[in-house]
Amino acid sequence: MPKISIIIPVYNVEKYLSICLDSILAQSFTDFEVICINDGSDDKSLEILNEYKNKDSRIRVISQENAGVSAARNRGLNVANGEYISFVDPDDWIEPDCYEIAYNKAVNTNADMLFFGAKYVTDEIVEEKNLKSLYICLEENDNLNEMIHITHTIWNKLFKNSFLKKHNIKFAENLKIAEDGVFNYFCILSNPNIVFLPVSLYNHRISRDNSLTTQITPIHDIEACKYLINTEIFANAAYKYKVMALQKFIMNMLWWAKQPRARWNIFKNRKAINEFKNYVIANVGIDILIECFNYQELKDFCNPNYLAKLFSVKNTYFDGQKIKIVNILGIKIKIEIGKKNNSLNKKESLEEV
Repeated sequence: MPKISIIIPVYNVEKYLSICLDSILAQSFTDFEVICINDGSDDKSLEILNEYKNKDSRIRVISQENAGVSAARNRGLNVANGEYISFVDPDDWIEPDCYEIAYNKAVNTNADMLFFGAKYVTDEIVEEKNLKSLYICLEENDNLNEMIHITHTIWNKLFKNSFLKKHNIKFAENLKIAEDGVFNYFCILSNPNIVFLPVSLYNHRISRDNSLTTQITPIHDIEACKYLINTEIFANAAYKYKVMALQKFIMNMLWWAKQPRARWNIFKNRKAINEFKNYVIANVGIDILIECFNYQELKDFCNPNYLAKLFSVKNTYFDGQKIKIVNILGIKIKIEIGKKNNSLNKKESLEEV
């Protein structure tokens, strides 16, 4: 039995796939199997996978018709033999000592879930993220408000295979986005032994245009959270973990809703989030929602007055010129009106309508 099963869902990533696989085969730790699920790729991804399979017996290739990343990962889980499970995205890569460090830490602490750090890589910058949260959680293991910052990705973690099997934890195949967050909370709600390792061992690429991450909207987190709270795992979980899960999904949906690219959908997003708030109250209860640290932010966003802040017209003077400043969804437009009058104060404000 290998010590680690590495599961890689593959779909049309011919440009990056070799980088990913090379980083795995270059590991200082060697006792692993690599399970590559070709999810109906129509580029050269399958050809690349077969080339690597022929070079290294630790690599297994399973092909299926395109069914989505969750179905691909579940297919990998069904055949994984490793003591621990690692998920790697096919356009990412790992540090040479990733599994040596992570596995030894997990075994020595009997971890059901091991959290470690990652670098977020774009074409211009490399940014280490979540190390601060990992250090805080290392010192304060029960700091759930801090832990939520590191619970929405699966590739910077190790999962004990026997723990996943015991609680029958799988990916929700009906969710196309935010499925990794739901998977993590299935684990957390099952009360695992969580261990924190504040070292960056994973490199996550965030510049790929067709990556699912670039397609996320608040609606996806709403759907994911509604799915989660209707499960038996959520119903049977400790109260504190329920609050934690709600906080995380509320934080995510509000963050996406307030992004510049979401401005033009503000009415749709606000309506959806308000309906979500009422859904939680009806199905889980107002008390648990009030316990969330971001409940007030949620209420403010759902308040009709929130929209009024995004639309305003202000008449003022600048450099002796009467102007009108129109604020539309945070975009300010200056319109010159009237004739210049140098006798007026440059900052004098006439009215706001």
